[in-house]
Amino acid sequence: MTNSNSKGDFRQELTNAMLSADIPFWKIENVCFNSFLRKWTGENIPSESTLRKLHLKKCYEEIIRCIKNAIKGQKVWIAMDESIDSCGRSIANFVIGILSNDKEKCKSFVINTESLESTNSTTVIPKSPGFNIQIPRIPIQANN
Repeated sequence: MTNSNSKGDFRQELTNAMLSADIPFWKIENVCFNSFLRKWTGENIPSESTLRKLHLKKCYEEIIRCIKNAIKGQKVWIAMDESIDSCGRSIANFVIGILSNDKEKCKSFVINTESLESTNSTTVIPKSPGFNIQIPRIPIQANN
């Protein structure tokens, strides 16, 4: 019998593994997959709902923390892309990236994706993620 802390750790790691491998949570309900996991881990496998309600937010917070650490002290660019997906829904993606001449350091991250009523400025601005980025003022000098 596992203690409740290791059970929580297992569930959190399972959530993270499924996200990392792009495995949708609904697949945990597959009888064969669920039986396989239960057999080889000796753990009760949480439901899709449990993963989503109790463990997804922790994964999200960890990813945001890693992104903040990656961009800390760096020059960054921020973009918002509006589009319509294949189902006809209006979508906004918020992206942040590191500005650098070094290709290895030039990374970009999708920090938020929102479904919108329509794609226009009145629906996009309220959805902008609160990332608390301080943008320095750049003095502009006129040539005399």
